Amino acid sequence: MILKKKPNQDLFKAGAQVFIKMFGMPVLDGKKEDFEKSLTSYFNLSEKETETILKTQRLPIKNIDASKLENYKLYKFLLSVKHYTLFGYFTSEKVGKEVLAYDPIPGQYQACISVDDTTNGRAWSL
Repeated sequence: MILKKKPNQDLFKAGAQVFIKMFGMPVLDGKKEDFEKSLTSYFNLSEKETETILKTQRLPIKNIDASKLENYKLYKFLLSVKHYTLFGYFTSEKVGKEVLAYDPIPGQYQACISVDDTTNGRAWSL
């Protein structure tokens, strides 16, 4: 879901505009509760609705019916923001040092040892 190409960037911007329109107020005026309410309405879906949206998101934009185009753009934007937010968090220094096992200067190599014994069950940070 990398937005490197111009058409993807344009689609992201179009989705942002749909979100702004549907948010109901200037985004900068929104409070945490406003965003939580709005995002919950977009992501608190049934399993079938989620499956339908994700299936639609895999289609090229030219295959999207005009009546569903706004929703397609909206979810393209929301899923991209979700992806990059999670990517940024899980690749952050905080997670690398506090959630994952981190050893900036590893000691001697020990093969075939239990992860539980060495890292208290945490995965290694890269």
